[in-house]
Amino acid sequence: MATASLTAEYAKSGKAGCKGCGKSIDKGELRIGYVGKANFGATAWYHYDCLWADTDSLKSVDASKSAKVLVQNYDSLKGEDKKKLDKDLPKFCKEASTKASKAEPKPKSDLAAEYAPSAKSNCKGCSKPIGKSTLRVGFPGKANFGATAWYHYDCVWKESVLLAPIDTSQSLEETVDGFEKLKNEDQTKLSSDLKKNCKAAAEKEPPLPPKMAADYAKSDKSECKSCATKIAKNALRVGFTGKANFGAVAWYHVDCLKKCPQEYSKGIKADKPLEELVDGFDKLNKDDQKKVEKEVKALASPTGAPKRKSEGEESAKASPAKKGRK
Repeated sequence: MATASLTAEYAKSGKAGCKGCGKSIDKGELRIGYVGKANFGATAWYHYDCLWADTDSLKSVDASKSAKVLVQNYDSLKGEDKKKLDKDLPKFCKEASTKASKAEPKPKSDLAAEYAPSAKSNCKGCSKPIGKSTLRVGFPGKANFGATAWYHYDCVWKESVLLAPIDTSQSLEETVDGFEKLKNEDQTKLSSDLKKNCKAAAEKEPPLPPKMAADYAKSDKSECKSCATKIAKNALRVGFTGKANFGAVAWYHVDCLKKCPQEYSKGIKADKPLEELVDGFDKLNKDDQKKVEKEVKALASPTGAPKRKSEGEESAKASPAKKGRK
């Protein structure tokens, strides 16, 4: 049985948010987390009481093992917290496992629709926030960690590649998760638009997804895969889709792009419009479009970019053979 890796500690600051309720975990408060389950392999932290509500994660914990074995840093906890964890961990893990075994698997819907519970989500189409209580439509499992990729209602119809395979002969309740909870006027609108746009998408030859992406860094947390230094917030960055962990973009400074592995640029065609090659190209300013175009065309050209030397060639250059004396 594959067992989720748990850890426990007293929060070092009040900055971490609970993955259960979304509120901050106070400094010094006991927190429990799943190792490697947050972004970039970090720990997904929970308030102690919130952890037990996440039955989907708890069902993968082996309740036959003791808390001392299952939880990292167990020995550093206070005595009363150890006793509490010893009692609660096997109890809630068994309940989660029993609940999971009784639950009938629900077939995954092609789409999801709901009124946004907050204004925190961004549209995957235009990247702008989706207002609270606004009708949003999304593709389940298409965002990071299997989450739903949400869109503004009008933006979702531009995703022809994702819309084309949807079978509109099924009922809307089967096709769209949450359909029955929508207002009558929104149900009518969605029913009409879904059939129309899915049919148009199916008749359209689907374009290949872009191999590359470009944008202005939203924070200073991303790192250039070539020089290994941080990419500054709002700085131009260019990358290769699906080449980083979890299918994310492997980002580069635009000047470092030429140093990318050759297999990344394989298949990029110089005669293709940049809008097709690079996702987000049309959102860059004119000067940055020229920079990106120059570097991408160099990658696509057999003579435009310097050929990267193999490891053997680099070693030979670094340690030339000594010539014998005459």
